[in-house]
Amino acid sequence: MNKNEKLDHMLALTEEVNVLTQRLKPQATGYIHTTINTLRDRIKEIKNELSDRPARLADSEEVDGMYTDDEIKEWNDAVK
Repeated sequence: MNKNEKLDHMLALTEEVNVLTQRLKPQATGYIHTTINTLRDRIKEIKNELSDRPARLADSEEVDGMYTDDEIKEWNDAVK
């Protein structure tokens, strides 16, 4: 996969996380939580591949499947 294809794939996975996050309910959606966590891990992998930097051990800035303004700026700077 080239860089543009990886970026497209990562953006599609991010959108899917956003959709799944909206489907969460107080009960009986553990499988959605599992899927979201798996997709977030894959998004981090692709993001790190594109930015050519080592993976972070924890991503405490991520909230409900959305990236913070600082992460978006960092991402934009990395892919230029």
